[in-house]
Amino acid sequence: MARMSTHDDGWQRWVRTDPTIMSGVPVVSGTRVPVALVLGSLAAGLSVDQVMEHYPSVSVDAVLGCLAYAAYLAADEVRLIA
Repeated sequence: MARMSTHDDGWQRWVRTDPTIMSGVPVVSGTRVPVALVLGSLAAGLSVDQVMEHYPSVSVDAVLGCLAYAAYLAADEVRLIA
């Protein structure tokens, strides 16, 4: 399995927003697959391989980029969880 660079902004290669694509929802670069769909699939228990089977235009590195994007967003938010 290929590994993505651990550079902090590595997700920027894999996540795009464009108002003309999916109304500006973050998508996997070069596709119309929403990042939220990839992350939701992983959260529902699908493996990376299963995500790629369901969305053939999404690579291992793109999935890892989506995860890095989620980590970036989570680090930017400070919320108390009770």
